[in-house]
Amino acid sequence: MKMIYIANVRIPSERANAIQIMKMCEAFASQNIEVELVVPIRFKTTKVDPYNYYKVKPIFKIKKILSFDLIIWDKYLGRFAFWIQSFSFLFFCKLYLLFRKFDIIYTRDLYTGLFFKNYCLEIHSVPNIILKFHQKIWEKAKALVVITSLIKEKLLENNIKLKNIIIAPDGVDLQDFSISISKEDARKKLALPLNKMIVLYSGSFLVYKWKGVETMLAAARQCLRDDIVFVLVGGKEEEIDRLNKKFGTLSNVLLISKKSYSEIPLYLKSADILVLPNEKDEPASSLYTSPLKLFEYMASDRPIVASDLPSIRDVLNSTRCVFFLPGNPRDLVDKVLLLLGDKDLQSRISTEITHAIKRYSWDIRARNILSVCNIIN
Repeated sequence: MKMIYIANVRIPSERANAIQIMKMCEAFASQNIEVELVVPIRFKTTKVDPYNYYKVKPIFKIKKILSFDLIIWDKYLGRFAFWIQSFSFLFFCKLYLLFRKFDIIYTRDLYTGLFFKNYCLEIHSVPNIILKFHQKIWEKAKALVVITSLIKEKLLENNIKLKNIIIAPDGVDLQDFSISISKEDARKKLALPLNKMIVLYSGSFLVYKWKGVETMLAAARQCLRDDIVFVLVGGKEEEIDRLNKKFGTLSNVLLISKKSYSEIPLYLKSADILVLPNEKDEPASSLYTSPLKLFEYMASDRPIVASDLPSIRDVLNSTRCVFFLPGNPRDLVDKVLLLLGDKDLQSRISTEITHAIKRYSWDIRARNILSVCNIIN
């Protein structure tokens, strides 16, 4: 059986969607499926081996297809640049696959449904206004893969036929993040403080405001304990400059620029507590997200403080983390101090999430999806 995975992303890139796509291609291929990942030729692509970059086995092919990449001029062309790039890529995909044999197309890109018939569609968000156009593409798919139960509920509210639909939260490579290294050794490797408790966030800073970085910095400003340091990893240099200007230089905060995928497990292992501070106002955050960092946190065997949101409760509950009120820096500080002061609670949460994360490997996710797509029995 052969799967074509069509993905309109830069490969390699540091974005979470690219990590997820590469890991899923590896997981699909490990189920004895022939997999070919088709991506566009893009400007500003890092010239490194993508398999090494994402720590995946080279057991699937990567094919780069022509597209009219005008996105570098989006400052002048706006959304028009996006549409030209997207539709030109899918047009050239259609030409490339016209005389090639395959059994199924898998994609996260809605507009793939305009060019192909035999496809499984993975849905990561729902438009604010659902049009008949969306409904037709969803209903034409051989199967729908949704990353939260809230997305499934939204589809059913809009009369999407149930047929083949599966809730498949994102996952994690357990081998990458369950590394055997002590907290102290991880800190020595990263030159992080050895004599302080570390409260850590990993991920993008200001690409999406709903990630909650500003809430975490506001919490740090309210935390008066000099034995605690807030470490945020993953920002662009210009984002770090903007945050420093807004919040000033905080003595209990370390803002660290974006790191490679392979370095993140060390940072997570260096922490006493990991924070998932998503905001509540955006549906993308409160209803639809299935953050890769959540599963990476869980695999790292560290206790978690997380925003109390429906999307997060799809995976976590009060035995797997300590919840705080979204967007409330004072409550975040209170819950961090609660957890840091209770070793038994830390141990119970770590034990619970270490057990739970085994259900969220990429391989298990791939098997569940393939069974719904009727590719394997």
